[in-house]
Amino acid sequence: VLAVDLPAVLPESLSGEKAKVVYAATITLDIPAGRDFTHEVEIPVARSSRDRSVSPEPTTIRYPDDTGRGFFDKMFGPDVSMRVDLPTTVVPRGDTLSGALDVRFPDKPATVDAVVCQLIRQEHSTAQGHEDRHTDTAVTEKIVQRRAPTSHLSSSFDVRLPDTLIPTCRGAKFSVTYELAVSLEVRGARDPTVRVPVTVV
Repeated sequence: VLAVDLPAVLPESLSGEKAKVVYAATITLDIPAGRDFTHEVEIPVARSSRDRSVSPEPTTIRYPDDTGRGFFDKMFGPDVSMRVDLPTTVVPRGDTLSGALDVRFPDKPATVDAVVCQLIRQEHSTAQGHEDRHTDTAVTEKIVQRRAPTSHLSSSFDVRLPDTLIPTCRGAKFSVTYELAVSLEVRGARDPTVRVPVTVV
């Protein structure tokens, strides 16, 4: 029986759009006065989707205080302040990322048609001096709001993570990261967005 202890920090096997991690075990028989026998077997490396060894990291992100308003937000977006509260930014695959949103329109009421929560995956890889990136939306949850102008809006949200998500990981030549984008669909104005980095395990 052969046994090999794997490092705890070893990235698990993955196959993304711009990043791929594959492991193989090579077994060699050293035959005296004969030709050595070598056999290679690909071995998938995985961590439990219920791994909670990473401590929760609660966070609060404010807009525009933490992110700042860009030029187009100032020109075409409503005067708004948003706060996103997350009890944790570390979420196992298959679990639900829950949070709370508080919105205020200090100048004049606005009509919010929906709150849209998106989990966005970003892949980055480097090979032979060339860099490549890929971004896609892994999950989208839309919470329809009441259709009346308001100066204050509070909403909770839940984003369920698929079991098949690639976990957050960083290697010498690649990375897979996630962020939660919480947007308001504001009628007749540019939609403001708050982005929060999250870790998928």
